[in-house]
Amino acid sequence: MKKTTRKTPQSVKTQRKIDIAIDQVANEKDQYYKRLITNQKDRHNSEIQELKQSFVSPVLVQTVHQGWFVQNWRTGWKWFSNLALAAIVAVNTSPIPPELLDVLPPETQQKVTIGLAIFGLLGRFINQSRKKEVADV
Repeated sequence: MKKTTRKTPQSVKTQRKIDIAIDQVANEKDQYYKRLITNQKDRHNSEIQELKQSFVSPVLVQTVHQGWFVQNWRTGWKWFSNLALAAIVAVNTSPIPPELLDVLPPETQQKVTIGLAIFGLLGRFINQSRKKEVADV
């Protein structure tokens, strides 16, 4: 008996070519989107690391001071504690007129000095180095 070989119809050949082309495009798209997702993941992780570094609490950062004076000693005249200390010195060393001493109770100078000392102590805990906001021009 003779073996018959059948020819593949042209439509089937064309369909196979189309299927192969579709598989290639699908694989390329799949690889493209996998790379895209990987790049986004890497970018996201790097942004998270940058944010973590920028949110380091300044309380945890220790500053090493060198020398006898603080770094911003030139602005010391603006500090509340130094102003209170200067006021204490002024109250206790300035001559008080006798007429004023007659009107005030005897403990007034001591109470004023104590009040200024408390103000100076509290002034040490106020953040006085805040940056001023830039005005919109």
